[in-house]
Amino acid sequence: MTSRRLIKEYRFISLVREEVPFKKVWGVEERRSVWETLVGLGNVRVASGGGDTLEVVVNNIYTPTEFADQVRSLL
Repeated sequence: MTSRRLIKEYRFISLVREEVPFKKVWGVEERRSVWETLVGLGNVRVASGGGDTLEVVVNNIYTPTEFADQVRSLL
C-alpha cells in the first residue's frame, strides 16, 4: 500500500500485478467466515467504480479490520 494506490502482486514464473488508485476507490469490504474468525484471518476487497470495475482482493490476512481501516483512512 502506498499513499496513492493499493498494489497486489504475485510472482511465480510470471508476474500478476493488480492496482487500484485510491482516488477511484468507491468501496472497501471486509469478510470473514466462521473459521477465519476463529483463527484471526479475513479478506478485504477494495473496488473502484467507473466503466470497468477494478478490484483488489487481499485474502487470508491477519487483522483485516486494521488493514481495511488503513485503506479507508487514505480515501
